[in-house]
Amino acid sequence: MNSTFEPAGVAVVSAEPDGAAAQAGLEAGDVITAVGSTTITTLTSLAEALAPHKPGDRVRERYLRDGEKRTADVTLGET
Repeated sequence: MNSTFEPAGVAVVSAEPDGAAAQAGLEAGDVITAVGSTTITTLTSLAEALAPHKPGDRVRERYLRDGEKRTADVTLGET
C-alpha cells in the first residue's frame, strides 16, 4: 500500500532461480507496479495485464526494490 493506503502493486513472494522473474533480475520482496503501460495495483490487475501474452513474449515491468524504482524486461515462461 502507498502512503494513502491504496494498493500500490503486487509483491514478488519468490523467484525460482531458473524462472522468468529471476532471470530478469526480480527478487522476493520486489513490488511490481506496472506491466507495459498498465498500472498494477492488485493480483487481478497483474493477471489481466499478462493474459494477452504467451510464453516467450517479452514485457517491460516496472517495480520497486527498497523504495527505488526499477524496470526489467521479462521473457514470459510457462506456469
